[in-house]
Amino acid sequence: MHKCGVGSTTQIFWLNNVLGKLERYNIKIRLDKCEFLVASVSYLGHIISESGIRPNKDLVKAIKLAPQPQNKQELKAYLGLLNYYGQFIPNLSIKLTKFYNLLNKDKEWQ
Repeated sequence: MHKCGVGSTTQIFWLNNVLGKLERYNIKIRLDKCEFLVASVSYLGHIISESGIRPNKDLVKAIKLAPQPQNKQELKAYLGLLNYYGQFIPNLSIKLTKFYNLLNKDKEWQ
């Protein structure tokens, strides 16, 4: 039976194995940018853990508190942010249809 917690013997074995291979093939990594033997990591706006992937709460809060777009360019940027987390928002494309319609060239910004 293997111990499976953070910092377990199995995890340390595989970490040493990977680090050894990196060294063997002269692949350099920046240790100051690495996190080892932790329960979760923040990566590209997501929290990744053994229970899955979820959005970073701080970035979600920033999206919620973002000012209302004042023109088409700002709306396009905001929709891009929302779509980045689209996998976590059910029916997002349906909910955003009216906003995408505002981006049509023949629509006047209001």
